[in-house]
Amino acid sequence: MRLPLSWLLVAGALVCAGFVWLGWPSHERTIRRQLQEVAELLSFPANEPPLNALSEINRLCAHLTPDVEVRMDARGFGRRTVRGREEIREGLMAYRQRFNGARVEFPDIRVEIGPDRTSAVVFLTVEARLPGESDVWLQEMKLWLRRDGRQWRIAQAETVQPLR
Repeated sequence: MRLPLSWLLVAGALVCAGFVWLGWPSHERTIRRQLQEVAELLSFPANEPPLNALSEINRLCAHLTPDVEVRMDARGFGRRTVRGREEIREGLMAYRQRFNGARVEFPDIRVEIGPDRTSAVVFLTVEARLPGESDVWLQEMKLWLRRDGRQWRIAQAETVQPLR
């Protein structure tokens, strides 16, 4: 039985469209992938070698704009505003020295791409597990990202207080 040529062309077009849809990175998928990498870089094993910690912190800082601003009001950290990659780098070193290991995940990520396609707002949940503690630390965050070429960088972040 022979299939008409038009059916074969339609089937071929659908297969090509599927490959383009799955293979072509959307802005939202790119942001989600980069945020998963940020979560992995925020996670670290107990007794991590200092050189490894510095390397991962530098990789994490590459996901930030030079003028990044982070406003935190969270349990265990107090209320602070940190500006610039250097202050963030120092804070991350203190974080790794304060805790002997951590596992960080972002289980809930909601991405809103701006109409200009060069900015995005992300709402996410930070879930952190620290060794020796049975409780999971949860914190809602709001991030503002800017696109720099093909990379999305975090320009601003703030904690979000849950509704009471």
